[in-house]
Amino acid sequence: MLLTDTQINAVAKAYISDNDFGGFGSELSMWKFYNLLTGSNKSSYIDSFLDRAYNATELATGINAALHGDERYRWFID
Repeated sequence: MLLTDTQINAVAKAYISDNDFGGFGSELSMWKFYNLLTGSNKSSYIDSFLDRAYNATELATGINAALHGDERYRWFID
């Protein structure tokens, strides 16, 4: 995972307090999760922005695959 601890904190804060995401609980879609990840990535310098944006995509699709039974990504949610 290429996001920094500050960016992960921004994801958690946005999930709880942001009007667009807060209060969704277990109903958070992978698209909304991806938007939280890429939103926190906006503070990255250009040299790491693309790598982190790609990594956010891989993380969101990996968690989605795990939720749908793909054993390769099962460790994300176990």
